[in-house]
Amino acid sequence: MTISQQIKKETAVLKDQLSIPTVYFLALHPADYSLEPSSTLPHGSMKVKAVTKKPACLLCQSQDLTKEPSSPACSRYDFEEKLLERVLRNELAIETMLKEIRETNLNVKSTLGALDKSKDDMDSKLTNAIRSGMTQISDLTQNASMTISEIKKEAALLKQNASMTISEIKKEAALLKDQLSIPTVYFHAYTPADYSLDSGQDVVYTAVRVNEGQGYDQNTGRFTVSIPGLYAFTVHFCANPSQYAQLSIVRDGTAIQNSYFHATTGHQCVSMQAFYKLALSMKIWVEAYSTSSLFNSGYYNSFSGVLLHL
Repeated sequence: MTISQQIKKETAVLKDQLSIPTVYFLALHPADYSLEPSSTLPHGSMKVKAVTKKPACLLCQSQDLTKEPSSPACSRYDFEEKLLERVLRNELAIETMLKEIRETNLNVKSTLGALDKSKDDMDSKLTNAIRSGMTQISDLTQNASMTISEIKKEAALLKQNASMTISEIKKEAALLKDQLSIPTVYFHAYTPADYSLDSGQDVVYTAVRVNEGQGYDQNTGRFTVSIPGLYAFTVHFCANPSQYAQLSIVRDGTAIQNSYFHATTGHQCVSMQAFYKLALSMKIWVEAYSTSSLFNSGYYNSFSGVLLHL
């Protein structure tokens, strides 16, 4: 049972207690003082049985309040005394009930006040909770918007960086392609102009099979660098029987590779190679660093070179 239902129930009980009907009457001065037995006294519209040899005094009152039997006969003094006593008793009962009603009313007011306060507190808490929830939702929405904006910025930045990276890669690829596109520079010459060589004499190869880049001069026997880079040079030669062949690959007057060969029997051949990084306009040729005797067949004596890397 809730507090409100209990209060209503107690209020109804008090209301029933207060609604006690007051019923009483008082009759005086009999019409005839000499009465026969079992005769009645007329008094207004009421009829009262007479009692022989006793004073005609009767007080009837509802027993709901006093809970005492009424006196069938009494003196006037006794009647007034008892009447006063019962009036005082009723007033006391009424005051007691009024006191209880006031206390109950105070309890009801206190309970209702507490309920109102509790309701106000609940309303305040609910309002604060709703405001807090709305604030959190607003913050979350704002943070989500900021996050989406930041993601878009990051994506744009990544796209820009990717574009720059792709552009740089293309440039580097083009540069590498240019570097890998090595110009075709190579030559192959044979048939020396002289087969018997003195010390310090250049070997001039007069027959040219190929001369890409036009770096070899068949009149001087020298190769001139037109494109700087790493080159490979090869000299193949044969010596006469029981003769010596002693040749060098020379760069601008400095030997970078020497070869010595002595044919003991028949015509024997040998080759030498040199790898060198050359700058623009440098010259390479073949030179006898000592008296040499080459086999007099052009195809057995040759000088060749090729550009390997820039």
